[in-house]
Amino acid sequence: MNLSQAKNNTTPIVLSYAGLDPSGGAGVFADIKTFTMLDVWGMGVATVLTSQDHKNFGGIVAVDKDFLEKQLEQIFSGRKVSGVKIGLINKTYQAELIYFFIKKYAPELVVLDPVAFSSSGEVFWEKEVKDSVIKYLLPVCDVVTPNLKEARMILNMQEAGKRELAIGINREFRCKVVVTGGDVPNAGHILDVFYDGVRFEERKADFIDIEPNIKHGTGCVFSSAVCAYMTRGMDFMEACSLASLFVEKTIKHHVVFGEKDGALNHNFRGLWI
Repeated sequence: MNLSQAKNNTTPIVLSYAGLDPSGGAGVFADIKTFTMLDVWGMGVATVLTSQDHKNFGGIVAVDKDFLEKQLEQIFSGRKVSGVKIGLINKTYQAELIYFFIKKYAPELVVLDPVAFSSSGEVFWEKEVKDSVIKYLLPVCDVVTPNLKEARMILNMQEAGKRELAIGINREFRCKVVVTGGDVPNAGHILDVFYDGVRFEERKADFIDIEPNIKHGTGCVFSSAVCAYMTRGMDFMEACSLASLFVEKTIKHHVVFGEKDGALNHNFRGLWI
């Protein structure tokens, strides 16, 4: 390969702006492992540090605003960031900062995974945090990937179904929407609903009956996979379908640590496209 070919053979850079889960099951670590599997270069800025594993949540500490800003400036000013995946936000300044950098540096793609709750039920969004996500993040994202509970929370529509919620979010914020289904299995199946503002697609997968803690981080993996696939040039519907398949495979091929203990296998070989 000559120098000109090498210059053209660039790998897309995708930033995870999310929480740090020391178990590696969710947040920045899970995102970067997913990015690596799907052939984009992952970088990460942690919004919070958490004490958790696949079974228990022990606490959360927000990263200092000035240091958070310094990390973002270091990443964005030195290279072209093609995609941004936003995860856990638990302070208003975290939303304001990433909004500022998105507006300043204009990445091609922004995917928001609105993490309002932990897998164990910990609430991350107080009212002012939810308001900041709605004010700053939803208007600048290209794709948003809530589960059913999060979608209902965004629109304050507690009885609405997935299609109604997808239409409502799209109309209010002009973004493509995935309402994921892992939190509410129906008749033995998981149903993800994709909506691009014009058409719907659905992907139904069998519910995999394993210890719930092993599925810790599925929303993170799905949204980061969508971000990776779309940054590589796939259209929204294809990226969502492949991301759903990717998550399904990480569950089926989960790793086992001990009795009733394990995790998604982000490094499963033989599925990436």
